[in-house]
Order: sequence, then C-alpha cells, then structure tokens
Amino acid sequence: MEPRQRLSQSLTLILTPTLTLTLTLTLTLTLTPKLALTLTLTLTLTVTLGITSARTIGDLGVVCFGILAGLSITISMAGSPVQVGKYGKFYMSRLVPIHLVYLVACVICTLNRLVYCQPSDFKPYEWGGIEACRATKLNLSYEGTWLSSLVVMLLCVQAWPIGVYVWHISYYTWFSSAYQFCIFCFPYIHWLLSDLVNHGMGWIIFGNTMMQIIHYCTLVLMEWVYLTYRHTDPEFANYWIYGGYMFPPFWCIRFAVGCMLGYTFLKCRPDRDESSSFCWGVVTDLCTLAIILTYILLVYFGIEVEHRLSNESLLESRMYCGVIPRVFVPFFALWIYGLSVGRGYFAALCKNEFLVRYLSPASYSVYLLHQPVFEWYSLAVKGEMWSQNKPFEWFSPDPIVLDSWEAALVVFITVLFSLIVQHVTDVYLMGHWLSLVRYFTSDGEVSEDESAEEVVISAIEDIAGARVKPEDNINDTGLASLGTTSLVSILRSRDSRVKVTPAELISCITVQDIIDLVETSRKLNAGAKVAPATAGEIAALDDIESGSAGSDYKPKAKLTGAPSCSEGLKYLQDTPYGSGTSSRSSDSD
Repeated sequence: MEPRQRLSQSLTLILTPTLTLTLTLTLTLTLTPKLALTLTLTLTLTVTLGITSARTIGDLGVVCFGILAGLSITISMAGSPVQVGKYGKFYMSRLVPIHLVYLVACVICTLNRLVYCQPSDFKPYEWGGIEACRATKLNLSYEGTWLSSLVVMLLCVQAWPIGVYVWHISYYTWFSSAYQFCIFCFPYIHWLLSDLVNHGMGWIIFGNTMMQIIHYCTLVLMEWVYLTYRHTDPEFANYWIYGGYMFPPFWCIRFAVGCMLGYTFLKCRPDRDESSSFCWGVVTDLCTLAIILTYILLVYFGIEVEHRLSNESLLESRMYCGVIPRVFVPFFALWIYGLSVGRGYFAALCKNEFLVRYLSPASYSVYLLHQPVFEWYSLAVKGEMWSQNKPFEWFSPDPIVLDSWEAALVVFITVLFSLIVQHVTDVYLMGHWLSLVRYFTSDGEVSEDESAEEVVISAIEDIAGARVKPEDNINDTGLASLGTTSLVSILRSRDSRVKVTPAELISCITVQDIIDLVETSRKLNAGAKVAPATAGEIAALDDIESGSAGSDYKPKAKLTGAPSCSEGLKYLQDTPYGSGTSSRSSDSD
C-alpha cells in the first residue's frame, strides 16, 4: 500500500469508539509571592484508538492526563495544603462540580443503550462475542445486567475489578472512576512526598526515580501474569489485562509521578532562571517534534493497519498499544515538566486564546460526550447505533469506519455539542447541583448573618478546592482557569440576595474585590430570588475582556504587584523563548 493510501486509511478510520480525547488543562502557577500568572498547558490530543496507526500511541492521552492531573493539583494547592480533618471538603470541591457533567453523559448514554439493546436483542454470555447486547460473565438476566451496570456506573466504581463484570454503558467514564481514586489519595501522597524535596537534590532525584521504578513494577506484573496464562487460560488473561488497564491504584502511581514533578517544580523553580527556562523551552519543543515524527512514521509504515504489534491475538496487540505509552512515562514526565516552565513554541501554542477560553472549559465534556455523538451519527447515516464489540472483552466496542470528511464532521459536532452542554451546566445547573449536595451534607443555604467574606470564600472553595484569603489575587486561586461563569451560579445558589453578572466578576482583581461586590449586591437585593445568569450576561464576558464593555462595579484597589488575568496571559504570550522575569515592581507585601 502506498504511503498516501496508508494516510488516507488512517484518516478514514480516525473516528473510533474512543475517538477524541481532548486534554485541556489550565494550571495556575504562583511564580512569585507577588506575581501570579496563569500558565495554560493545553494538550488537545485527538487520538485514534481503533485499528489505525495512531492507536499505538493513542493511550498517550490518558497517560499524560494522569501525570498532568498530579502536577496541576500539587501546584494549585501549594499555598493551601489540605488540612487534616477537612479531607471531606477537599474531596467535594474537587469531585462534585465535575460529577455533574459525568451524570449528564451517563444519562445520555443510558438512553442510547436502551435504543439498541431491547430484551428481544439480549443474548447469553459468550467470551469474545461481538454482540453488544449480551450478558456479562456473571450471566445475569437482561434486567439483572442492567441493574448491576447502572449501580456500578452511578457509584463510579467501574474502573475497579467489578467493572469487568458489568456493561460500560458510558464507555469512557472508567477514567473518571480512576481519577476519583487519585483525588482521594492526594492528601496521603502529599504527606509522603511533599517534604522529600526539602532535603537536597539527591532526594529530589531519588523521589522521582522511585516513582518511575514503582510504575515500571506495575507493567512487569501485568506482563508477567498475562504471558503466563495467555495460552493455558486465555479468558483469564483477557480479564487480567482488561481489569489491569483500568485499575485505579496503577493510575494513582502515574498521578503520583505528576505530584512529584509538581513538588520538584515548586522547589527548583526553573521558570525563574533565564538560562534554565530557555533550555527547557528548547527541550520541550524537541520532545514535541519527536512525538509528531513518531506518529508520521507509524502512519508511513502502516503500524496497526498493515502490521500488528503482535501476531498472537488482537487482544495482545491491543495490550501493547496500551503498554507502549506507559513505557515512555519518564519521557512524557520530562515533556510535561518542561511545558510547565512555559517557554518554547509549543508552550506558546498551548496558550492560544481560543484553546484557553473555549476548549479548555469543555475538554472534560468532549471526552465524555463523543460516544453519544458518534452513536447518533451512526443511527442517522447507517440506520442503527454502532455497538459491535471487539472480539475480546473490553470496555469499548470495535471502531466505527467513516470517511475522512465524516470524521471531521463528527469531531466538529462533538466539540460544538460539548460546548453547549458545558455552558448549560455551568450557568444554569451548577448552582442548583451544589445546593442539592449541600442539602444532603447538611451544608445548606447561608444564613442572613453570614458575612459576604465567608460566602465568597466558600463559593470559591466549592470549585477551586482551596481555602483562599481576601488579599489573594484571583489568579492565585485557580478561579481564572476554571472560569467565572460557574461562580455566578454558585454565589446565587448560596445566597438569594447575591445578583452579580459575569462582567462584574471578571473585572475583579482580588478576592476582596469579589467580597465587596457581593456585599454591595446583598444590600441592594435583600430578599431577591435566585436567578441564573442570562445569555446576555454571559455574552458580556467577551466584551469585558476585549475592553468594549464595562461594569458599574469598580474594584476599590488593585494590588500593585498582581496583574489581571488578561495581563498575565499577555505576558506569557509575548515570546516563545522570552524572559521569564517580569519587569513589574511591587510596592506592597
């Protein structure tokens, strides 16, 4: 097959059941005690995990996200570590907001499965059977399989071993389950690793090396058991790989690799040294070129199109597609650490305003919602929802084959649909969702005598996961990365007297500015009902950032050494390899 034909075939098959994994992560880094800049590390990886060449590096997306998640949470929590006795509040702030989109995706995927899996379509269990509407290894009835699958999905435990015995109704929420476990472990990871970097460079090297060794031990364990049983008990070997692929403790180790990178970054601060940061920019750009070149070579030589990674079985070939990116975790850790410095051409691309403002908030939605979109497209074009299983047990079905223009169209529809869903959940549902959670956790609406300061600090803690102080710059809190639209809905749900607009919030510089704004609103709107932000108010976000729209509210003061979000972003976008030292001066502590 000619190289052009190989490329065409890869493009034709680009839309697979694990089509688009957009990993957009915004990291708020406090670069000095008086200067906070928002570094947006945006990895938008549209990966093909089907029978295309890219499948061999397709798992790069989830592997990198595991590392990125650990690094970002470590840096964002540097100024306010989780306090002993307040782990529950930390877990809620990190997991409850994103769980709303998770539930939306689960509901949509459940309705879709009901369409193509009726009682008359249900088949008994058969290992390796390609029918999607069949019993699992438990061999329960149609109703029993549905019930067990829904319970596991709603409890978000499908990444644990029990997940191999139920349907994965929403194919890719298994990673949400694994991520949840990583968040649960973070306070303990912090206790184990945070102080390690304070004992010198030798201990820093030791800590990072040990995390990589532990990670490799998990790969050896998985491979050893698989190779032992692949001929004598292939069904067990299948379930071993299937369960191990999702197993949360293994993902927690990769998460801890990222945490260790974060502690190293905070200790060494390579972004503050001109020569060091320049070198990191060059290194990360070279790493990016290496990844691109690898993909081109895989397409050219037809890997996983003409030539399988293993001739033993399709399962073994799929296993090695997952193993390869995991083997290169040290390389990806180096790449991500360098990108965190914020230098180089690829880092500059990651700070593109379109990626930061539009794709970043919707990245999780894109990841979860690409499944129902390709199912709807299949129903509209082919007359049935695509659901054919792989010829072995796995959480996702076989790839759906589309022309290249169809693939581009479905990607566009997926992103558009995800942006709409994210907007609706942030503006109209988030506040009510958090109010419901607070009701069941005995943390309901605030009383009239609760101060505006406590209302604001609690609302920010709900979505940023950290306890802030009034004098903190908003960029320090992570709020600039997460967006202010959610905060509008949350503030109104916490106190019915608060009626603020996104434009007013985005004009604030410090937490104290928001407190003053809320206090003024409470006095003017005593007894007002909670009302979600209007579409016009959301549109004001664009105007306020471009300078074409103003707000009646003006912050009382602006910290001399703390730039606004737009100033910080502009600073980072000046030059790919530009100076990492700000010329701004500070007159106050």
